[in-house]
Parts: sequence; structure tokens; C-alpha cells
Amino acid sequence: MRYFILTIVLILVFGSFSKAQNVYPKLIGINVSDDDRNLFFIDVVKSSGSWEELDGNGNTIGDAPIDSSGWPTTDFQMNLWDMRPLFAWVPPMDDPDSFQIDLGGTYKLSYMGQADIYGWENWAESNKVYDSGTNTTTSDITITSGAGQFVINFTNTNNGIQNIKLTRPGFDHNTSQRHNDPFIDRVKPFHLARFKDFTGTDGNCHWDYGTTNTVLNAPQPIFQDWDDRPTVDDIRYNVGALSKNGIVQQGFPWEDLIEVAKLMAVDPWICVPINATDNYVRELAKMLKSDLMDLDTSRNIYVELSNEVWNGSPGFEQTYWNVDMARVEADTNNIIAADGETDTTMLGERRFVRRTIEISVLFQEAFGASLINDRIRIVLATQFGWVDRNLRMMDWAKKNVDAIAGGLLSDHLYAWSGAPYYSSGSVEWTGSPGEIVAGYDAYRSDDNTTKTTLITMANDENLKYVAYEVGPGTTAIGDATNVGNRVKAERLESMYAVVQSAFTEDWFDLGGDEYMYFTLIGAYGRYGQWGALEDITDDQAPKYRALIDLIDTNYNSVVTLNPEDTEELTIYPNPSNSIINIKETGFLINKIEFYTTNGKLIPKEMLQYTNSSIDISNLKNGVYFMKISGDTKLKINKIIKLR
Repeated sequence: MRYFILTIVLILVFGSFSKAQNVYPKLIGINVSDDDRNLFFIDVVKSSGSWEELDGNGNTIGDAPIDSSGWPTTDFQMNLWDMRPLFAWVPPMDDPDSFQIDLGGTYKLSYMGQADIYGWENWAESNKVYDSGTNTTTSDITITSGAGQFVINFTNTNNGIQNIKLTRPGFDHNTSQRHNDPFIDRVKPFHLARFKDFTGTDGNCHWDYGTTNTVLNAPQPIFQDWDDRPTVDDIRYNVGALSKNGIVQQGFPWEDLIEVAKLMAVDPWICVPINATDNYVRELAKMLKSDLMDLDTSRNIYVELSNEVWNGSPGFEQTYWNVDMARVEADTNNIIAADGETDTTMLGERRFVRRTIEISVLFQEAFGASLINDRIRIVLATQFGWVDRNLRMMDWAKKNVDAIAGGLLSDHLYAWSGAPYYSSGSVEWTGSPGEIVAGYDAYRSDDNTTKTTLITMANDENLKYVAYEVGPGTTAIGDATNVGNRVKAERLESMYAVVQSAFTEDWFDLGGDEYMYFTLIGAYGRYGQWGALEDITDDQAPKYRALIDLIDTNYNSVVTLNPEDTEELTIYPNPSNSIINIKETGFLINKIEFYTTNGKLIPKEMLQYTNSSIDISNLKNGVYFMKISGDTKLKINKIIKLR
């Protein structure tokens, strides 16, 4: 009977690997965008768009004036959301399927003061009540299905209204819960989430246009201190919503990032503003320690300086701010120009490397040296496709790290990083949806030589190489050519296999480590089809399912031939890059075997066995099954080999 059960076990475990070969529980993360389609907050006002002043005829005439708390002091128009397909306002729209999220339902509205309101299309107000004792107005706002945009005009306000709140359907108006369930639920399966857009990283830098810097002969770059950041007390969070100390606010508060990281049980990947002062970084590190890390010792934090501080496109002003500061610092005999370098691009690269290492040192002050690159993981991210730039920056970093902070690069950095997007090649300009998907499959391996070069470069310095952003991209950003077919292609079921293969064959099998898909959600159109989802309430989109099926929280599988046996057997660490230890109590090991996910037995000469450890250094990165046989027990562990 025992051997009959064993036969069944082996068939179950080794007979089919269609899903087992796609299991990477701690390597796949997601970028969280700032797109309103995330439906971040239960109170819609928190992430509302523009608030514009209304004249006596109901026309908008610019930003509404606000009081010291940020509430409008005149009649105004509030743009709560716009979920319409791209260019629905000036047809033809990009999406031939006209997809948009359905936000119909009954919302609860309240505000201090009185007003007449008028909404744009497909809405109705009911149950309006004014309480003179509290000076509060409440009403129900019912929005019919199909309303892609919702705008409210508040008139006859008598110098404005305050404390405006609009609660989503299904929630009590007085709930203390801040974040919407679908948003939390869609991110929860991932081990890691990058909050670059959540905290408004891109363009989050400033110049004093009233002061001319003599070195630049241009406006003075200014720094952002801790008191300049958005806080949970702010009435709304969006780009340019408020101004503090001359600093225009953008993004959501760090407190919100910490809260959602707890709710999602993910490791947060944070992006420090390019112009953050040392004090800002110290205070941020203290907050993360006291409010997250000290409360959950299983959490890790990934720390990156800004985002793409090489990208010269509009919206990436951090690149220009960094270069300006590099030029200013180079004029004062800073280490970045110690060899006489004057090229502004190279000075900017060096300043970025130096500042990343300095941030590592500042986090060490809060967390201690032992947690740096253990639970506090400092990532240096730069342009993937420009190999020479990576090699140049790495060479300068190695030569100067001791002068900057002491020690080796691996004492301060956890990983080097890039964004190895893959495209469908020229077929995206002319192909059908099916041909575009086939193009992704054909071209996704084109950059594998570059990946291997950069992975090796990082590993040679005892660093990991991780993808801060990755996914199906486009070379036609902003161009409407063939956009309908490009949009349709991303919705095909065949994208499931493309997304999975791009990770397994074109990343992990090459030795890549953490893999941050970009992005959770987004509208599809001429500017890209980046989102794994288009609707945060629907988890069945092919690209999203492909990612979720690559994640398996059932990390190990144990099969017992005699259920009454109580012998203990522990395998650690897993993942591992070299030695796997075996701790046994009363378990007599007869045989240890390693198999590939295709069921092939690994030759014994590839491994070095003892009864207490196994050296897997000679194995390629990947997933394996280790079968340990005893007299009455069989244990099969899924083993992940990492560099």
C-alpha cells in the first residue's frame, strides 16, 4: 500500500508542471500608479481633480481661491473623476471597444455650509437636508451607469464651503476606513509594491524662479524639507493641490503608503524625492521604522532615489534638477568633479550615485548597519538600454564609494536596476491584434544579451539586478497609428502566455531578481497599454492573471506516507544562492534527489550532498524540486536557486 501511495504522489508532483514551473512567490511585484482608476479612497474628494472658480454665469475662470485649510472661498466647480476612454471628448476615441469603469451608484455627500449643486449628466440629488445647528448639508448623489466623468458645480455658497466629503457606494458615511477594498485586494497577492506614482515622484522638484544661481545663470534649485511634504491632514492629495512653504504639493502622504502597505501585507518600494534634504530622509526613515518596521519584523523596505533620473521627457523634471545641482556642486570641488570632469550628463550620473549612497548612510542612522541590504534594501536604478552608461556609473561608484561612505559598494547597495520593457516590434504599427501579440512573443527576447551583461555586472559586485519597471511596452507613445488594434491586443487571452514567458524565460532564467511589473491599472490608448488591469474591481484580465499565477504562497509541499509520523525536517534558506541546510529530528534520510520543473533528475555531480546540507552553487537560477526519502516519509520541497 505504501508504494501505491508513493506512485500516486510522484504522478501528482512530477507528472504535471504546467503551473509548478511558474511559481516565484517573493520575486514578483507591482507598480502602483496614481491613476484614479485605482479608486484609492472611500472619500472621493481626497483624490479629486481640479477645483475651479465660477463666475456669475457659471463659467470657470481659473483655480478657485482657498482658505488656510485649502477649502474654496467662492463658488466653484469640482472635477471628481474622469474615467472616459482616451479622446472620448474629441472623437474618434482611441479604444474601439469604448471601455470605461462603471462607477454608478448612490454616493453620500456632506459639507459645512449651504450651496446649490449641479452635476454634469447622468446624476440626481435626493434627501437633501441642512442642519443649522452644525451648519452641515447632507444629500444623496445617485450616478447612473455609464457616467464616465463626474463634475459638480457648487453655487450660491456665500463665500465657499468646507469639509466636503463624498463617500463611495456601500460604505457608511462616517466610516474610519480610508482606503477602498478593491484597491487593497488587487495588490495583496504581490510580495512587493513600488509606490513611485503613489507618492508623486516624477516632477517632484522645485526651482526658485525669483533667484538666479550664478553658476547656472538660471533659477536656483531648491530643496524640499520634511515639513513641506503632504500629510494626512491635507484635505486632498493630487498634483499641485496645495502649496507649503513655497513647495507645490503632489502625491499621497507617506502615512497613507505605510497604512496601505500594512493592509496589503506587502514590502513597500519607496522613491525618495530627488530634492529631499538630509533631514527629510532622516525623518522619513524614522517614520518607516516606528510605524512599519518595528511593528512587523517580516517586512522589508526597498529604497530608491527618485525615478529615472536620466529621462529627459516632459514630466521628468528631476533629471534637470539633478544636473543643475551637479553643476552647482561641481563648482565647489565636490567629489563628482574631483578628476576635472565637466560633462554635465556625467556629472549628473555621478551626483545620482553619490546621493543614493548617502541615502543608504542616512537610513543606516535609523535602522543600524546590520539591516542595510537585509531588511532595508537600497536600489540604484538607471537606464536599462544604455549599457555603457551602466558600466560607467558602476566603475565610478566602485572607485569612489570608500571616499563617500567607506567600505564596498555592496555595503550600501542591495541592487542595481533597470526597466527592461519588451515591445512587439514594427508590427504594432500595422498588425492585427493577434499579430501584435505574436510580435511580443517574437521580440521579447531581443534584449536578453543586455540583461545578461547587466546582471553579470551587478553580481560581480555582490549586488542583485532587479527590474524597477517591466512589462509589454510600446515604441509608438503618443502616436494614434493602429491604436485600436494595439488596444485590442492587450485584452487577448494570449497575452497571458506572453507575460509569463517574459518573466520566466527572459528574466528569471537569465539570473534576474525582483521583477516589478508596470503597472497595476491604467487606461489603454495611444500613450500605452501599461495596466495589468483596466478595472480595479475585475481581477480576471489576462495580464493580471498571468502575474497572479506566477505567485504561489504554498511554498513547500510535504507528502507523508504514514500520516501518524511526527518526525521533523526543515529546509533553509529558501531561496538560496549556494548552501541549503537540512535540519532533521528523528528523520532517517535514505536519499536526496533534485529534479527540474520538467521532471528531469539533476546529475549528482552537479550537487554536493551531506546529510545536513546541499551545495547548489552549480545550478542555474530557477525552480527545482528536492525529493527527500525516508523510511516512512517523503518530503518534496520547491527550491528556488538565486544568484
